[in-house]
Amino acid sequence: DGTNTTTATQIITLEDTTAPTVLTQDITIQVNSSDSVTITGADVDNGSFDNCGIASITVSPDTFDASNEGPNVVTVTVTDNAGLVSTDTAIVTVQVISLGEEEFDFNRGLNMYPVPTRDMLFVEFPNEYSGEEMEIMVHDVNGRLVYKLNREVYLNKIEIPEVRDLNAALYFITIKHDEMIARKRFIKK
Repeated sequence: DGTNTTTATQIITLEDTTAPTVLTQDITIQVNSSDSVTITGADVDNGSFDNCGIASITVSPDTFDASNEGPNVVTVTVTDNAGLVSTDTAIVTVQVISLGEEEFDFNRGLNMYPVPTRDMLFVEFPNEYSGEEMEIMVHDVNGRLVYKLNREVYLNKIEIPEVRDLNAALYFITIKHDEMIARKRFIKK
């Protein structure tokens, strides 16, 4: 009325009612007959998003071995910051790499550390390989070659500082010497 005023308090609650959008990608992983590989939701995610942010991305199943050879359907679950959940599927194709007896012995004789790693990866060799040159290839979980290099075994080990430039993920390393091949996996944090 121009001379009197009244005030009141009002509570406005905003609720997120929109579930996240799940975008997935199919991947290929490699295992040998005596090993297993564990993947994360990030490995099969292809840019999932939400209007209020994503709290987690998980995948199930997440561990594969030689018994899973071929295509495997996995469920990718995205949870947003409001607790809303969406799912979709992806295909994880498992390729089994068979190692011959000589290759298996070469593989077993190697020690790789630290795993997981942030900045540097070391591969230790038995004494008889000191001074020998090794061909090293690193592949991502999709089988893409990340880098290839040659290094000489010095004081029974090879240093691989190039891992500091990799994105955080699971990688596979192949080490070749003459006709022998060793395959191992490592996680970059």
